[in-house]
Amino acid sequence: MEYAGDAGEEAYKDVVEHYTKTKDSMPYYDQFPLVIPIEKYNDGFLGLNLHYIHPKHRMVLLDKLSDTLSNDDYDEKTKLKINYRYLAAASRIFEANPCIKRYLFTQIQSRFLEITADEWDIAAMLPVESFVGATTSKVYADSRKKF
Repeated sequence: MEYAGDAGEEAYKDVVEHYTKTKDSMPYYDQFPLVIPIEKYNDGFLGLNLHYIHPKHRMVLLDKLSDTLSNDDYDEKTKLKINYRYLAAASRIFEANPCIKRYLFTQIQSRFLEITADEWDIAAMLPVESFVGATTSKVYADSRKKF
């Protein structure tokens, strides 16, 4: 798995400690997350799960993040060059706030599927989110409060 960016330090781990570590203790979770990994840790990674925001906000978020592209080719070599520090400092990228999630390798039960840049917009619009513990409408409403 490649990461969109890496701060090169674990100083931001404490920022995400409030994210619960097991699905049993979360009010709701996405069974099939669509995640842009942004920082790696020994036991997992920090990422943006696009499913937590409405599809129209996903497209806005991807557009705002396009300023960080490694190239303009939108191919298998194109990556987003972001990390938590960048997102925290970029107040204009408020759509990312509800998407920031911490994932533990011990809690992942399936393989990763890489989506190349030429398919990001298609993947972002697919209605494959599957929340356990809440309706999609409830998740979107909660997320809007974090904008």
